[in-house]
Amino acid sequence: MVFETRRLLIRELIKDDQPGFYDLHRNMNVMRFTSGKVQTYAESMDELNHVISTYSRPGNTFRVWAVILRNSLEFIGTTAIILNKENENEIGYRIREKHWGKGYGREVAEGLISYAFDKLGLDNLYGVADVKNVASIRILEKTMDFEDEFYNPEYDCIDRAYRRGRMNNG
Repeated sequence: MVFETRRLLIRELIKDDQPGFYDLHRNMNVMRFTSGKVQTYAESMDELNHVISTYSRPGNTFRVWAVILRNSLEFIGTTAIILNKENENEIGYRIREKHWGKGYGREVAEGLISYAFDKLGLDNLYGVADVKNVASIRILEKTMDFEDEFYNPEYDCIDRAYRRGRMNNG
């Protein structure tokens, strides 16, 4: 187990997560604000295998974990802390659409932030979301501090950036 929240278990991904992992990555409503592309079953399987392979790498900075419902052990999404191109520890989460609107995104974000500071010893976290991704913006507004709004040419959108340092963790 990586960490737990009131309703969620966060653990390393396993091959048995493939059906839910694929359901997450084939859904355009989920992928619209992250990659903008859905995945085929084969692409999803390749990504799952890639993520699983990173767990054994020394100094791994590509941390992606499964989000599991505590009461049913159902796979409902993923959460991550990834060292991005700017050498910042960026947080992220994807929740399967059938579980939207239940507060799981905020719950996992809050747990992820605590884990990053308390267990990983990170000093600073970064979060970014397309302004049209209202649910993620709302979560970032409640868990981090607004930093900037800018045009993102890679995804042709306006992004909002947030940051949280260890000092304001609480």
